Amino acid sequence: MKRFLRLQNERWRDVVMLVLILLACTGYVFPRWADPNQNSRLNMVVAVVDDGSLRIDEYVSNTVDYAKVGDHYYSDKAPGAPSWAFPCTGMAVVLDSPAMAPLTDRLQSSSAFQSTLREDGSGVNQDKIRFALAQVVLSFLVSALPSALLGALIYLVLARLGVARATRIIAVLAYGLFTPAFAYANAFYGHQLSAALLFAAFWLILGVDGRVRAPKLLFIGLLLGYSVVTEYPTALVVHPLPLRRVPALPAGSPQTVGLDHVTGGLVAVVDGLQQPRLRWAAGTGIQLF
Repeated sequence: MKRFLRLQNERWRDVVMLVLILLACTGYVFPRWADPNQNSRLNMVVAVVDDGSLRIDEYVSNTVDYAKVGDHYYSDKAPGAPSWAFPCTGMAVVLDSPAMAPLTDRLQSSSAFQSTLREDGSGVNQDKIRFALAQVVLSFLVSALPSALLGALIYLVLARLGVARATRIIAVLAYGLFTPAFAYANAFYGHQLSAALLFAAFWLILGVDGRVRAPKLLFIGLLLGYSVVTEYPTALVVHPLPLRRVPALPAGSPQTVGLDHVTGGLVAVVDGLQQPRLRWAAGTGIQLF
């Protein structure tokens, strides 16, 4: 019993250490500014928070990734990653507060900040700085944090499979710092968020050894469904993923059927609620918020 507790404490210490290392390394590198791909997602967030609308008419000049319907513009990106940022509406109050004025003035007069701009660009203003700060914060919450938690899950899965401790740590750091995951880990894309959701579902499915309760099935389905809403190509991975544990369960058991149905059902429900809503809004011009 003491040995078991010692191993568990050791594992969680490693997990915390790895999460902090990955967060420090990915958070140190700011997201690329003036990236049309990231801007398209961020435009959606800013439009919802500031204007109460999905229209990005006021911000479309900073991106080429948009859809035009009638006289209005909309982001053409999957809504998963931006949706995670919608609850951060309180950040708009912080960015608009007088306390931010000194930082804004400092950045406007900073030669280092100026050097990141195009010579033929429109220069620095308060709105651009506010936009850039929002991108830094949201990229950290939506990409860097899930990426670090993904590293923790990789460690736990390897531990469950009996991989040596040193190998587990090296594998997590190698993935998090020496693969393309590092480049996407602090950018406002959906890649790392979707990967974290998929792997979290896999981690839960890996622990399915017998009877599975409905709440766990529901949560697994929600993770898989949201991964599709975040990055549509993951639909190719989502459906067969739950079947990984089928050999461990009796053929045709309610658990197997339930897991498969919940997964497919939630993918359809979550995606169905999001996309027709966006298309309907685009077609009618009605503000949804």
